[in-house]
Amino acid sequence: MSQDEQLLGRRLVELANQCYRRDIPVFSHFLNLSEQTVFHSLRSELPPVSTKLEGGYETAERKIVCFLPVREEYPAAAPISAVLIRPKAPKYAVPCSHRDYLGAVLNLGIDRNQTGDILVSGQDAWLLCREQIAPFIAEQLTSVRHNAVTCQITAPEEIAYTPRYREVTGSIASVRLDSLVGLAFGLSRAKASECVKGERVFVNGRMVISSSFTPEEGALISVRQLGKFRYEGFMTKTKKGRDMVCLEIFE
Repeated sequence: MSQDEQLLGRRLVELANQCYRRDIPVFSHFLNLSEQTVFHSLRSELPPVSTKLEGGYETAERKIVCFLPVREEYPAAAPISAVLIRPKAPKYAVPCSHRDYLGAVLNLGIDRNQTGDILVSGQDAWLLCREQIAPFIAEQLTSVRHNAVTCQITAPEEIAYTPRYREVTGSIASVRLDSLVGLAFGLSRAKASECVKGERVFVNGRMVISSSFTPEEGALISVRQLGKFRYEGFMTKTKKGRDMVCLEIFE
């Protein structure tokens, strides 16, 4: 582990211990995929508390770790709000990308670990963030790129966003991670294997460095710099004995 990963690990163990000692829910900041892998590696070092990761919607990449007392009366949800960002003059608005929204938010002086995913849909965007900073963002974020914007705080479950994806079916020699990555992004098996061994591939938020790893059906697979897809599952065997599989590639 790098020094930053060691510091994060100690912080996460500290939060878990705080939850255990005080018998209260405790929450981390937003973790990226590499940081979530650090969390998964620490499970054996944690005290007897419940844990779950939440990002505000089903396929979120950036997530908060919830440390919860082992008692049914604490089904605590992560303290996440969604800020709906809209142009004041939609007719004249310049199209904005994920990078535009992220840059505008970071220019407010907000640390990236206080914000989750940004979902862009047409002229609207939803920013997932910690509850305590949502009012500041809603008040201070007045423009994105060249557009004057309005902000409204909503609950994550009110997000009107449907991920776009295209379905891909194809045959592979066997159901293993490098083959699935290659099929998803049109890579040779050697290039796909380089992605895996280069620590760029995450399965359900956990880094996997074994090319022969077999994901379960429904697994969400993210590849840095390429995108993410869901492995929908094995379909049938071809006449040549290859495995026909189905993927959903998120756009």
